[in-house]
Amino acid sequence: MPAITLTATGHRHVQLPNWPRMRMIEGRTEQALKSIVQNTLNSCLDLESFVSCGMLGFDMCATEVAIEIGLPTTLAIPFAAFGSKWPDDMRKRLDRMLERAKEVITVSKGPFSLGKMRRANHWRIDRANMVAALWDGRPSDTSDTIIYAYSRRVPVQNLYRDFVKHADQFLI
Repeated sequence: MPAITLTATGHRHVQLPNWPRMRMIEGRTEQALKSIVQNTLNSCLDLESFVSCGMLGFDMCATEVAIEIGLPTTLAIPFAAFGSKWPDDMRKRLDRMLERAKEVITVSKGPFSLGKMRRANHWRIDRANMVAALWDGRPSDTSDTIIYAYSRRVPVQNLYRDFVKHADQFLI
């Protein structure tokens, strides 16, 4: 079996069926997701490396777990000033990931554009042979990335059902 390079894609905000509104992935919600991601990474035989764009939400959560468990991580930021307009706490998290990544790639030159975000998502899918996703089924950048992965025949493991199933134990 070939070595696996994993990437993760997912929402910035999540909603469970019993929640009245969407929530940012932070605090207990993030703890629940990190536990699920860690279990997924630990159960993945032949897992050799991780590639990420470090985007807010599930991507950042999964990247931090990959780095914490010592998985060689490539961070493919969409453009040089990526994250510069984020809140300080999120910027500090991105900075820590950039410092600890095995490799950092800037995918596109110049300032922000939606096309550069999409290009970075495609870049990481093109270098992965498996995707862990947190996708609730709604149209979004996450669904676009998953559709691209399927078009490239990269298998996608959607962790949303696991999140829904186990979230209550973390969120009580």
